[in-house]
Amino acid sequence: MSIAAGTYEIRSHAGVLDAASLASGPIEPDLPEPFGIALSVREDEIDAFGHVNNTVYQRWMEACAWAHSAAVGLDPDRCRALRRGMALKAIETDYLRASFRDQAIVVLNWIARIDRLKAERRFQVCCAQTGSTLARSRASYVCIDLATGAPSRMPSDFIARYTVSEAVRARLSQDGLSSRPR
Repeated sequence: MSIAAGTYEIRSHAGVLDAASLASGPIEPDLPEPFGIALSVREDEIDAFGHVNNTVYQRWMEACAWAHSAAVGLDPDRCRALRRGMALKAIETDYLRASFRDQAIVVLNWIARIDRLKAERRFQVCCAQTGSTLARSRASYVCIDLATGAPSRMPSDFIARYTVSEAVRARLSQDGLSSRPR
């Protein structure tokens, strides 16, 4: 998968998962109705300690977010036409286990919160063979005007496509978390 975004290109060796393939495996998603990608750890992702470097997990999550955006109709071309994009504001990641060369990896994500200016995604990075969660992340994004880089209200197209599913909203509520931004 390669998603061109102007002069910036996100290259990933990932494929989008279908719900059936996820349901038949050992992975237990943190939240219902995930969007996910599958990939294999490559040689160039291994660091001096013999495992995947933490920065690679961040690239995988970014690739998953771009793939999700494209799947809901907000690929880079559409964002440029709307002159709006989502920029990462903050990210908090808990690295739980190492991953190694040739492992099959699944990266899941959910829109957990949305308003007219901000959105939050949750990510879960898993080993496909064992189902083990390798990392969890919570990322905050702000909508920006692509011409100025300044924060800007989301166009209605973003609000319509970046949605918190009712199942995710209910689960977050059940866990005492809100699907509304802070």
